[in-house]
Amino acid sequence: MRPNHYMKGSLFIYMADFFSPVSERQHNDIQDALSKLVNGLQPDSTSTSGNAVLNGNVTFKGSTTLQGGDVIQANSANAFAVGQNGTTTPALNVDTTTASSTTGLNIKSAANGSNVTVTVTSGQANDGVIFTPKGTGKFQIIPGSNNTFTFAVSNAAANSNYLVVDTLTPLVNIGTQLQIYTNNALALTVGPNGNTNPVVTVDNSVASQATGLKIQGQVVTGGILLAVTSSGAAEAMIIQAKNSSNSITINDTLAAATSPLLAGIATDTITGTVADGFTGALRLSPTINAATAQTVARYNYIDLVNPVLGGAGPAAVTDAAVFRFGAAAGTHKAVDSGTTKTTPTAVTQWVKINVNGTIGYIPSYSSKTS
Repeated sequence: MRPNHYMKGSLFIYMADFFSPVSERQHNDIQDALSKLVNGLQPDSTSTSGNAVLNGNVTFKGSTTLQGGDVIQANSANAFAVGQNGTTTPALNVDTTTASSTTGLNIKSAANGSNVTVTVTSGQANDGVIFTPKGTGKFQIIPGSNNTFTFAVSNAAANSNYLVVDTLTPLVNIGTQLQIYTNNALALTVGPNGNTNPVVTVDNSVASQATGLKIQGQVVTGGILLAVTSSGAAEAMIIQAKNSSNSITINDTLAAATSPLLAGIATDTITGTVADGFTGALRLSPTINAATAQTVARYNYIDLVNPVLGGAGPAAVTDAAVFRFGAAAGTHKAVDSGTTKTTPTAVTQWVKINVNGTIGYIPSYSSKTS
């Protein structure tokens, strides 16, 4: 072959000596074909710095350097494909076949330490990004070696993190409110085994669910507030143990036994006469079921267990009382002042108590004097 390369405009094609000896006619055919190819890539001016327009399918093999602004205008499932096998399972593929396609991605570089920005481009004011793994594959974000934040959602204006996933601790940090929209018996579960025996379960599968629980933190010594939320004016709170043989236990860790374990503190506003009031009161409403005829020999509403005395002291209790009234007789609304009563001929009613398995009777009179 006579020349080793052909050059026209800004295209340089190196012809390695891989052709076998050819005839003059074959050589002319090859030269003509290359000339036509070069003419197809010819710049629109005689200057090699002009703009080149490529028509049809173009395949680049090997290392290619493109300088300046390069635009690919195409309506193809493989408008731009990069890979070892071309359009077959490419490493990168741009599909522009959607009718009236106007959305895309803009990748903007920056100086060292200023990150790279990927932005959605669109003809509309609002458009999002959809990442779709193939099959059962996962979408993963892996942090750099010096960064514990795998994923962060930030406010661009304030540069404040709303959601941070930390892979070092690990933890998920939510800097604003979290809302979960679902109708599921396992809407939210927390535990080492997921939905199996979780520590916390939120179940909102009840049809037309409208009640809930509010947890509100307070200042130091203010305790914690648990409140019922509802679209109704009044709602109850139910605390339920698992299985009837188990009870609800409230533990008190106070150093000094000077505060009550359970305090019924409530405020009600009345608009008329109330025959029986229960503001801040304790009500016991037992229900006992049996599949066949069964009998409870003795039912106890309140079980008073003798104090356990321990410690290095040991601790000691001099006296104990079933009730304590916070005001003197005649002053407290539940304790009337003393009177002289003649020996009654009959007791109006007896209040029964269980003293260590033996029933005792406390007399109750309808009159304080006769």
